[in-house]
Amino acid sequence: MPPPQRGSRARRMDRGALAGRPGDTHRLSGGREGGPGHRRHQCPGCLQGAGARASAHRRVRHDQKRWMSFHEFAVAAGDLDESDVFMSVVPTPCGFGLWSSHFTPTMIGGPTVLMPRFSADEFQRRGKTVKILDDLIGSLTGDAPAREVRVGRFWTAVWSRHCGLASTTGPGEHKHGARFVEHAGSLAGRSALELVSLAHSNSSLEAGIGMAAINSMLEVDEGRCVERNAGDLLVERGRNKRVALIGHFPFVPALREAAEHLWVLELRPQAGDAGAEEAGAIVPEADVVAITGSAFINKSLEALLGLCRANAFIVVLGPTTPLSPVLFDYGADVVSGTRVVDPELALRSAGEGATFRQIRGIRLLTMERKSGAKHA
Repeated sequence: MPPPQRGSRARRMDRGALAGRPGDTHRLSGGREGGPGHRRHQCPGCLQGAGARASAHRRVRHDQKRWMSFHEFAVAAGDLDESDVFMSVVPTPCGFGLWSSHFTPTMIGGPTVLMPRFSADEFQRRGKTVKILDDLIGSLTGDAPAREVRVGRFWTAVWSRHCGLASTTGPGEHKHGARFVEHAGSLAGRSALELVSLAHSNSSLEAGIGMAAINSMLEVDEGRCVERNAGDLLVERGRNKRVALIGHFPFVPALREAAEHLWVLELRPQAGDAGAEEAGAIVPEADVVAITGSAFINKSLEALLGLCRANAFIVVLGPTTPLSPVLFDYGADVVSGTRVVDPELALRSAGEGATFRQIRGIRLLTMERKSGAKHA
């Protein structure tokens, strides 16, 4: 069947239909918990973004919670408009089939939802990193009160069982009335695991607090770590190799001198850097790939790991990076992060606007994968 043209029946739909209302997933399943196509767990479906080619179907796994997350993400992407995406949700034996306006089962009676614009790549990127975050959070044991929370200009610190750091990645501008941290002013004293859940937030400030909380709760196996700067390791492993560095680090000049070729990819490129949008073309060409732990915050980490060649040497680095073997299950060979040894000094440094080189009371630790093949 040829893809129908946009317009006609789809355009006549009520623009408010199912857009941003509570209980959308319940309505999409026919209003019944056991309705057609309803699966509470592990529903495979087919997602195709309106910006993608009509033939480029993408397989994703989603359950009711993930569908709601997708819906909220789509609503946050922009205002409703008749030129935006028409999504159809069709009950199938294996779950919901999600289709873009390139091919909408509205023509055969499927319920149609008017959505704002969204990027299928963005949704996949965020959805994948949800999995690695879930595994990290699942590896934590127990709970502890959050004694202190500091959000400095460059670094965020949470002191619970231990003290953890993460990058502060705030919005580009502050609009009056905007709320970037929902419970700002009352985070200290809450459960550390409550703060850990903020790692899933679409607010970069909240996600940074969540990552710092994860690092504050990790029990690091220091017997597997060596005290080493990731820059020194990359200069050694990247010598005469093609190196892709995701994030601009102070050791770029030394690494550029050692490598056969160095690409630096940045969301906000400096002179000589490539834009982050070029990762799909660059990362698969690299022998050595180093990814900033800040990729946890913008939910791009697992997508970047997925771009790496099977035989690439992969490092995840920076204070945001959890010193956890969980990352080895996703293809990393080395994780390089920080361990706070003097929480009061580190909190004061972060809260007073210290850059990373100015932060005191920390150790730089590197953990390597145990010898053996990578996980598939």
